Amino acid sequence: MRHHLAVVYGSYLDLIVTGRKRIECRVLRRWQLPLGEVAPGDQIWFKRRCGPIEATASVRRVAWYRLNEPAQLEQIRRRFGRRICAEPDFWLSNRDGRYVGLIWLSRARPCPPLSIRKSDRRSWVVLDGPPQPGQQIRQDHRPRGEMPAWRDASNKPGA
Repeated sequence: MRHHLAVVYGSYLDLIVTGRKRIECRVLRRWQLPLGEVAPGDQIWFKRRCGPIEATASVRRVAWYRLNEPAQLEQIRRRFGRRICAEPDFWLSNRDGRYVGLIWLSRARPCPPLSIRKSDRRSWVVLDGPPQPGQQIRQDHRPRGEMPAWRDASNKPGA
């Protein structure tokens, strides 16, 4: 099991904790985390943007899609949008994305606020273990993970 730190806006954090947001969606324009690094059984720690870690969840399933045209993102939005709970602006601002990661969450729950020191703009970090109070999150220069098993977004995505 690996531990991940995901930075999210407060409204999404609240939806994760209540169980309404069951899929974390990451749209990427280039190869970057969490692409190829997240696997079922991993633990995600959710940090409020400009705030502490406030929730955690287990990864139940992961699917990556390579997008060849904007219509494919719309197809993913229609299929999974209710479980992703993204604002309409999310889909508009990411229409030029090239990769989409869907991360199904299980056992989402709040945790006592945990302050860490993170000064960069990364929205996803692979951790060496569970986060610790006051921990300094440093830039990670490790090589990226294996190329994930791609799904063709032009076909009907799986459930």
